[in-house]
Amino acid sequence: MGLSLILCLIGLYIFYVSRTLFLSALIGVGVATVTHPLLTRLEKKYGVTRLFGALAIVLGVLSIASLMFILVGSIVTEQVDSLYEKIPGIVESWNGRWQSLKEQYPNLSEALKKTQPAGLAKSTVGLMVVLVNNMTELMSGLSVGAVIALFTSINSEYYYQGLVNLFPKNKENKVKKTLKTMSQTLTKWFNAQLIDMLL
Repeated sequence: MGLSLILCLIGLYIFYVSRTLFLSALIGVGVATVTHPLLTRLEKKYGVTRLFGALAIVLGVLSIASLMFILVGSIVTEQVDSLYEKIPGIVESWNGRWQSLKEQYPNLSEALKKTQPAGLAKSTVGLMVVLVNNMTELMSGLSVGAVIALFTSINSEYYYQGLVNLFPKNKENKVKKTLKTMSQTLTKWFNAQLIDMLL
């Protein structure tokens, strides 16, 4: 019992530390599961190789993501420009409030004056570090997910058979049935998420 609990805690810790890798792998397998029927249809009906089809899908997804990024970026730029125009009024308003606060609480204003630059600099650097770390983690996760999706969708039968071979021979049919059900469920779930995102 004690050993099982320790192993479970170790497993949870490993999962927590490697959560980006696990989630990226899950996304990659999910994307490969969704694209597998499309690649199979392209290969059988039009003679398109799985490699070319997978690359075309990845490039298409990247193009759509880039377009969405540009559209969102333009909206954010408009908001930033609007905020930039309003900054003088905001600063003037805060200066008025600060002057009023200084007059009402002179001791507090002196204390804030001493600590404000250091605290502001520290919090700004901290926010920048967190932002850089989050962006790095996001980009690395997306890269791993894209690579896993590409390789899994191209060689899906090889990986599928390798997974089946991990189980005893007498369980092979049950494993295949379970994997097929999981694949269908995962495909429907990803399609539903895609439709929800588009709407």
